[in-house]
Amino acid sequence: MLQHSAEWYAAKCGKVGCSRLGDVLAFGKKNGEPLQARIDYMMELVCERLTGQNAEHFKSDAMEWGTEYEPLARTEYEARQRLMVDEDGGQSHPSIPDFWCSPDGLVDLDGGLEIKCPNTATHIETLLNGTINPRYILQMAGGCLIYDRQWWDFVSFDPRLPSDLGFYCRRFTREELPLQAVEDGVMNFLAELAELEKKLRERAL
Repeated sequence: MLQHSAEWYAAKCGKVGCSRLGDVLAFGKKNGEPLQARIDYMMELVCERLTGQNAEHFKSDAMEWGTEYEPLARTEYEARQRLMVDEDGGQSHPSIPDFWCSPDGLVDLDGGLEIKCPNTATHIETLLNGTINPRYILQMAGGCLIYDRQWWDFVSFDPRLPSDLGFYCRRFTREELPLQAVEDGVMNFLAELAELEKKLRERAL
């Protein structure tokens, strides 16, 4: 199954995706109330379930850039790390079928790969300070859970910079990733989503 194919869109429709775990776990720090991002994502998924159609998302120039240069970043990773990357269309969690991951790559039998091709300023900040968006940490945790991997490599890549500055890689082991928080959060989110879907379907009768 190829990513962005009709089969791929059908397979992940209505499921929690790893790239959206930051929304699933979006709660206020002070009051613990769900933030609007979580509410919006739940509405997006219930709409997908009721219509059978994937939600449409706006793609900015920056997002298009990332899509275009991801293959080059993958090749650079293989050359620098001396590892082979297998591309995979995606799969659901073995025991949570509505929890989905479309990885940027699987490495050997134990690892995975998350690639970002950000703007230059963001890349340099990561290069200098190791600054990684918490959403990406959650995304890698989801990948480890779904594919039962022992580690996940985070890569930031910017081909606009000189070669020695354009590539950053950091490995996260399972012990470093918030696996339990992600699994619990997804289970709670899916339970609420199922209840909302049930309520709406009963209303339609």
